[in-house]
Amino acid sequence: MKTWEGALDELRLQMTQATFNTWLQGSLLLSTDGGRATIAVRHTYAVDWLQNRLSPIIKRTLDRRLAQPVEELVFMTFSQMEGGEEP
Repeated sequence: MKTWEGALDELRLQMTQATFNTWLQGSLLLSTDGGRATIAVRHTYAVDWLQNRLSPIIKRTLDRRLAQPVEELVFMTFSQMEGGEEP
């Protein structure tokens, strides 16, 4: 999704390179349905970190990119996705 690529470019500028690489590098925006954005990440530690530390900044960035409010962010690992495929 081009929306996510743009959001990642923006997020990269809002945090240290190490933080970005550890928690967001390789992530994918899977869907944006009814105010819910679902994002797949590489590992369970990233799910926890993003939910507890970076959700507000990701939400604000997606709100701007999607031109609609994101009410809920859902993070999951690639292995939790149907089929368990990683990019």
